[in-house]
Amino acid sequence: MPIDVDSEEWKEGRLLDPLEVHITDLLRNNDEQAFTLEEITNHIIEDEADALFLLDGIDEEQALEEVDEETYGLIKSRIAMKLEDLGWRNFIEWKVIGYDNADVGTVYFTNSDKEPVSPLAKIQDVYPRKFSSIEEDVENLADDVEELQYAVNNLRKENY
Repeated sequence: MPIDVDSEEWKEGRLLDPLEVHITDLLRNNDEQAFTLEEITNHIIEDEADALFLLDGIDEEQALEEVDEETYGLIKSRIAMKLEDLGWRNFIEWKVIGYDNADVGTVYFTNSDKEPVSPLAKIQDVYPRKFSSIEEDVENLADDVEELQYAVNNLRKENY
């Protein structure tokens, strides 16, 4: 059944990031395992690239072979940024394995059942429109203050 785009239901709806959905699905479906950034990137390229519009017209069967190094790096960077965001919001966990004085180790990512703990994460997830309107109000107030300062300076010049 269609809904009215002026309804509260529509206005309160949430935009889902397809990349976030695919990463969290991979980790949830394999919650007994942890994956490296490269493994997650390879999975996304091999299995989800078309769905995410990351690669246009590439056969998924041969996606890894057809992706050049620069494109692979760009996709990997985008996935790394999304993993950082998901970790910050406690949707995933990550740990460095094999870290010692001689080796920096390898970062592994897995699913998390924790509730988001950061108040800023809740603001980002739950209150984006309210936060945006407050930001606009602050910007408008800053403009008003500048106009008042200009008017006060003009009055001072006229009086001296």
